Amino acid sequence: MVSKKTEERKLKLTDYLDKAFDVLPSNAFIHKGRTGIGGTHLELKTNRNSIIVVPTKGIITDKINAKDKNGKPEYPNLFPVMEGVTPEDIMIYLSSDIPNKKLITTPDSLYKIIKAAGGNTDELYRDYFLLMDESRTTK
Repeated sequence: MVSKKTEERKLKLTDYLDKAFDVLPSNAFIHKGRTGIGGTHLELKTNRNSIIVVPTKGIITDKINAKDKNGKPEYPNLFPVMEGVTPEDIMIYLSSDIPNKKLITTPDSLYKIIKAAGGNTDELYRDYFLLMDESRTTK
């Protein structure tokens, strides 16, 4: 039997998730109450390899077009897995020496990442943090 540990952290309406976490926790469901409070941003800045699954292509476009205050790409290690990107393209990225690899995809294209890894999901889950972003639940 798996035990559940519940930890509650209350934030103000104006707070972002980095007020509660330095790094998003593993194997956790964060009931944010609202979107747009920096969960994806926090993971994109975290020093680990990540696969981020988001519900819409618009979120991917927003992240790849984001600029820092100097006009440079906000997330230089970000690899968008979208239409036109092949498993071979992803394989090249996965085998590169880029530190803290960040792949962002919709659920429809997650299979491309798995295929690029040779179908080895154990290796992917060992080497990459998987963020299922913007999911919704009801009580």
